[in-house]
Amino acid sequence: MNVDFGVASYLFGKSADFLFDTFFAKLGFKNDKDRKKLKKIVNEFKVSINAQHKENPDFENIMSFWKENHIFEELLKIRYSLNSDFNSYDELKKHLEKQKMPVELNIELSEQLMDELEQELSRAVQEVSSLSQADVATLKNNIEPLLSNSLSTPSQPVVKDKNKLLNNKKNGREQLSLEESWNKVSTETAENESSSVDKDTSQKKRESHLASSIFFGDKFDLAFPDVGSDFKVYSKEAVIENRLNEFFRDFNYTSSSPVRKVRGGEWEDISTFKFGSERSLLKTITNGTYELIIDKVVAFNSPAYWNKFILIQVRPDNLAEITGDDYNSKNSKEAFYAFSDNRYYDYKVGEYRKYLVDGILHSLNGEIENRIRYLEKDNFLIVPRYHPLAIEYKYYDKVKIFLEELLVAKNSDEENEIHIKISRFSRSMYRTLADDRENRFVYDYY
Repeated sequence: MNVDFGVASYLFGKSADFLFDTFFAKLGFKNDKDRKKLKKIVNEFKVSINAQHKENPDFENIMSFWKENHIFEELLKIRYSLNSDFNSYDELKKHLEKQKMPVELNIELSEQLMDELEQELSRAVQEVSSLSQADVATLKNNIEPLLSNSLSTPSQPVVKDKNKLLNNKKNGREQLSLEESWNKVSTETAENESSSVDKDTSQKKRESHLASSIFFGDKFDLAFPDVGSDFKVYSKEAVIENRLNEFFRDFNYTSSSPVRKVRGGEWEDISTFKFGSERSLLKTITNGTYELIIDKVVAFNSPAYWNKFILIQVRPDNLAEITGDDYNSKNSKEAFYAFSDNRYYDYKVGEYRKYLVDGILHSLNGEIENRIRYLEKDNFLIVPRYHPLAIEYKYYDKVKIFLEELLVAKNSDEENEIHIKISRFSRSMYRTLADDRENRFVYDYY
């Protein structure tokens, strides 16, 4: 049985048994008392919802939705602080609201069952003492409402809750992890309070964590509303132009862009993106402008913390007809040019503003722009500024292997298999130590 999906089938009465030990081990539960308590909670919840709703025709669709979005697993990880893709239950619900809901799904009943399960798991955390994972989760549950509102002033209640939670620890048990967790949360809360903004600004624009990811998510949802919870491939030229124009609408940065072009460990901040008569033009802040003949765009929306990013697959281009003598990049995978007054020149012309025609020196007077064409099939990713694929080698090295495989894929079926690999791997990506380098507010990018 697939333990990723089997739990939903079990809860909704579609499976007679379940590999609890394998499932809990996979999620990282090391304490036997944790496992026994949770197994009891799951069984009680199953009996309860089946008694109330077993004959409901909506059950099958809700079960499929829970399977696809790993709802039970994420709730469990949120309540037990097991590296969930979401900071809180509210964040999980907001994420699900952004998904394209199946028309046949009874959303109200699904949310009701989610609330019931979340309450049961929260109760289990509160009841079980002497659990290392549950202790931290108890603290997390108590401060979640404080963190969700950066304008609140919870200083006295916070101290009271802290003392209560610390006193509930068994005598002789180490309190270091709990203290560290408390100190981290208290610091973050204080920073949020000190950074309050004009009340007329929307709550979404006030969010101070991972601002580029929120910005990227907003753009992604507008440009790719038809992507489900995995990925979608776009290959028609008109559709690609329409979607990328929507994503990059009003997009113009001269520094600190919220969006990056990434391939392996190499990344560049994107300044602008627009479509020309024959090629799209992707301008970066540092290295110039890429002239792209786009073959396919793949929009990824996997059920993970870093769930949204874009893959652009590029067709081979021809060498540009350049003005001047000798061109030095004819055997390169990428051709570099100087571009001025709608003409291409040898890229070295930028240094001296001189070029040769039949041995005679000529001068360039207009503005010079560095331009790059791909002479071979290529690809790259578009990601939020501090996405792990831009800064975390264990992620970008792996995905770079997949991107290399795409270059030698023989047909669309092979490409699709590689897209699936990328999507599945992206679900393993979590926050990185670079998160604290983010701009504080989303409106910094608008």
